[in-house]
Amino acid sequence: MGGKSGRRSARTGLPAPLAQTADKPAEVSLPRALSSGRTLRLTPATHTDNERLQVVSPSGDVEVEIAITAEGPVVRVRGADLRLSAARSIDLESAGPVRIRGSELRVRTEKSVHLNGETILLNCDENAPPPAANPRALPPPAAGQSGCCGHDHPTDPKN
Repeated sequence: MGGKSGRRSARTGLPAPLAQTADKPAEVSLPRALSSGRTLRLTPATHTDNERLQVVSPSGDVEVEIAITAEGPVVRVRGADLRLSAARSIDLESAGPVRIRGSELRVRTEKSVHLNGETILLNCDENAPPPAANPRALPPPAAGQSGCCGHDHPTDPKN
C-alpha cells in the first residue's frame, strides 16, 4: 500500500483522511455497496451530530444504525422481523421503563411464567394511578415469604 491513499488508521483500520482543518472535519463517510443492494455508511462525529454506522436500504431508509453518543452507543434496528436467539439466556435490562408494543404478544415456555413486581397491572392504560393510590393493590409479601407460588425468586435476574 504505497502513497497517501493507502494510509489506514491504526485505531480503526479505515483509510486515513487526507486533509483536515479545524473548521471542517475530514470527510470519512465511506458508503460501501452491499450485495443485497443496501449501503454501509460510516459518518464521523461533528460538532452537531454523533458518529454513526448505518445500513441503508435501496429506497434510502436507515435499517440498522449504531450512533456513538456521549452517554454510550445507541442501536436502532428497523426491518420486517427481529429475531433474537441464544443457547442459554437473553437478558433485557434498563434503568428506565421497558416497553413492548405490538398488535399481539405471545409468550410460550416449557416451564412456568413468572411476573414479579410491586404490583402487576393488567388491562390498564398508561394513565393508571400509581400502585400506592390503587385501593385494590395487594401488599407486598412479608420478609422471607415468596408471596405467590413457593418458587425461589432470586433478585438477580441472571440467576
